[in-house]
Amino acid sequence: MNMPRLHSAKIYFLVLVLLVQSVSVMAQKPPTGGPNPSPPGPNLTPILIGGGVALGGAASLYMLKLRGPKIPVRDYLPTYLLRHNILPTPDALDLMQKLNPRLNRSEVIRARQKLNNPDFPEVPKEQINTSGPNAQTTTTLPADLKQQINLYKSGLKTYRKTKISFKNANKFNFNLDSVNSTLTKIERIITAHETNKAETNAIKSQLVTDLFRALNKTISRTISTKIWGDVDSNFLREILQNLTELILPEVKENQIPEKSGRLYFNNLPEKERKLYASRDSNSVNFAASNLLLPPSNTLLPESSISAAARPDNPTKTNMLQGFAFAIYKLNETGKPIVKGPEVEKQYFIQYALPALRSDPEAYHHLSEPATYATALLPPAKFYFVVKDSNNKVVPLQHPLIDFREAFQNSREERINDLIKVVIYVTK
Repeated sequence: MNMPRLHSAKIYFLVLVLLVQSVSVMAQKPPTGGPNPSPPGPNLTPILIGGGVALGGAASLYMLKLRGPKIPVRDYLPTYLLRHNILPTPDALDLMQKLNPRLNRSEVIRARQKLNNPDFPEVPKEQINTSGPNAQTTTTLPADLKQQINLYKSGLKTYRKTKISFKNANKFNFNLDSVNSTLTKIERIITAHETNKAETNAIKSQLVTDLFRALNKTISRTISTKIWGDVDSNFLREILQNLTELILPEVKENQIPEKSGRLYFNNLPEKERKLYASRDSNSVNFAASNLLLPPSNTLLPESSISAAARPDNPTKTNMLQGFAFAIYKLNETGKPIVKGPEVEKQYFIQYALPALRSDPEAYHHLSEPATYATALLPPAKFYFVVKDSNNKVVPLQHPLIDFREAFQNSREERINDLIKVVIYVTK
């Protein structure tokens, strides 16, 4: 697909070479024999050398602008997918590798090299509208969630008055102090959420309710048995992690999360850096715009920037994004199937918070079969189960999907765009 540009570049260099050779011939001295020998002319060699160097430099910059600098594939591909409204999940990355086999043979890629994108079907117009009652903002907690929070607080009071022992099977690094500390952290998080009347929505509230319902069952059982075990302790830790993601979401400031890697000038191969360093500021700005970089050769910090730490950009606790789930599988020859009767409207999707993945009652069912099933989700991780039309569970290679990458601040202007979530099924 880059053949026309590459062909033009070859013609450009051929003309350049012929031009230099022609000037060299014309600059040669005439024969000195004969009755009227010509006087020696000026020495054009330095001019030719200097002109050749200038033309060569211009040609190098032209080629670099034409094809773009080299970027590590592992860094470029997630960024590329997000620009095309595809969540860079492991399944999506694997699909791109299959559609572009040359990516498997190289560690770098040109920034302007075109790739074969998955030819998914169009999303039906009725599914594109991601607004609705579930997305409406409110500061009032639903009655069911309030009930579960009150149960947790009353159960915690009873628990603290009960003599509890810890049964350690050495599976996890837990003790009674760490368990009590986790319970206290959960209490503080939800109390602050209530006190500050933070914004919420029906989807987020239901997910938080799911967590507290399961947590209250665990505390009630512990009060009855008077024993904390390793399994329940690990479950408690996972609940804290999930609750923190939902109530205190963190989104990187104008950066793609670390594993996707927004690229910086100093991350380029040394040869590329030297070439840009030899050019003027406009060339460096070109590199910045084509790499989605800041126009600087300074390496910016990759650490996460919490929105809560910025007084001019308060923490956004009510974020939702629309997602369209697309199924793909492989045919007998290993070629990806991304549309058609084999994958469209054939699979039913369920999701739950990772801590609740073993609880069948905690799963939320998407009403439409995939491809496409759609859902509004907050910036968090979710565990997925996919069933076929016979209600049989289909094995997944990557059932845990992290949706936080879709909520980076640099995508705010496109927040209403549906992002495709690719799921690979083996049958």
